Amino acid sequence: MGQPKIKRQKIQSPIKQVLAKAKEASAKDLAGDDCMLLSFKHLDRNQGDSFADWDLNEMLSDAIESLYGYSHGPIRSQAVNEKFTIYGGFPPKDKTEYFHPLHVPEDAEWARIHVNGKQCIIGHVVPPNTFYVVFLDGNHRFWISRGADNLQILWNSVMWACAPCSLPSASLPYLISNVNGIGTVFVTATTSSLTGGRITI
Repeated sequence: MGQPKIKRQKIQSPIKQVLAKAKEASAKDLAGDDCMLLSFKHLDRNQGDSFADWDLNEMLSDAIESLYGYSHGPIRSQAVNEKFTIYGGFPPKDKTEYFHPLHVPEDAEWARIHVNGKQCIIGHVVPPNTFYVVFLDGNHRFWISRGADNLQILWNSVMWACAPCSLPSASLPYLISNVNGIGTVFVTATTSSLTGGRITI
């Protein structure tokens, strides 16, 4: 009698494994998804910036990247730092240049997602995990603070300091590399003669 044949175990390739899992996935699995969802239903087109404004200033892609990043987790666990802040109520009249839109509920829980420089996405959160985008705030005027005012003065100073360098204004948000406290900024511009300007306000 000959030796019995040993059946070789078929090893599925990594690609086939991924495809098999994809086939097993179902839309029903998303029912318990606790990641942040976005809505533009309450977007106010009469206040703040437009998508076209941010596209022109090369900020729209950064905004989308920020929203994409936050869409991978729950709102409450992410809104714990300076980048993503839940304010609560609408700011007082002496602290904002915006007015409460009529189409947004009075008891809305307002929040901010910081994008870059002074640019912020303002909206409100609805439990458990929906973020309604309301304003594109390009100049940090939704909730005006001393820091925001100093940043505006700082921006003007940077523009003044960079004027002799013939730098395009659109690149200014990328020049600020470090802010020390609220008074000193270090500016690096590799496309000009300004390589480490220090401005104190």
